[in-house]
Amino acid sequence: MADSSFLHAELKDLKTRCEKIVAGSTLVACVPQVVQVKISRTEFKELTAHFQFPTDYPSSPLTIELKSKPLDFKLLQGLEKVCTDEVKKYVTKQQVMPMLLFIRKFIDDNPLCVCRGEVAHIQKNLLEPGDALKLKQKTSQISLTICGGQYFIKMLFTVPDLYPLEKLGVECVDHNFPELFKQNFFGQCVEIARRCVEPPLRKNPKAPPFQPKPSLQEIADFLFTNCVKRYHKEPCPYCKNQALPTNSKASILLVIYDYHF
Repeated sequence: MADSSFLHAELKDLKTRCEKIVAGSTLVACVPQVVQVKISRTEFKELTAHFQFPTDYPSSPLTIELKSKPLDFKLLQGLEKVCTDEVKKYVTKQQVMPMLLFIRKFIDDNPLCVCRGEVAHIQKNLLEPGDALKLKQKTSQISLTICGGQYFIKMLFTVPDLYPLEKLGVECVDHNFPELFKQNFFGQCVEIARRCVEPPLRKNPKAPPFQPKPSLQEIADFLFTNCVKRYHKEPCPYCKNQALPTNSKASILLVIYDYHF
């Protein structure tokens, strides 16, 4: 049997201190059967932690379950596993508060958790040998290098804290396409990011109310499918020859406006 006096003391402490100590927390339920706490940094960085006490608590660790509508399911599964290992450090001690602080710190230290599903889509469906995706949690940035033939483009995306309610930062770090192509690729990426957070100027009266939406996946799909993986082998619609030289270095010598128009 769980130590009832120990458990009731912990529950009393949670009711008193939880919402004061754990930033963005709301104590939803706090009874011997279950403790349920909602932790929220932003609208899209929030989850609910469920804790259940084993019969020999605190000699055995808590059972922890995490639920969230906005966060990716596989991300939650991974975090649950980490929590299951972490909570073992607190056996014989109060366990709920340390785990709440641990979960909150994870959210704060991993700002890219908000786009975990989009990143997984890029990794699973778009990346090919030669491409590269790097996550920079400290700066909340994603570096993406896409290759097509001997051509490449390297993009840097900055994910704001309130993403997807705020616009994704888009930067072209490096490339070896003709400048006109780069300008077109980059301009379209910026436009996609803007369109995902700003309502259209001309509203369709029959359309549902505008809701901001994530843009990283849409931008990546555009770059991979419509740009980098396509144009290095695309024929010129006028002369039917390959529009770009096979050797990317040769494209630097092109008088681009004469060659492509």
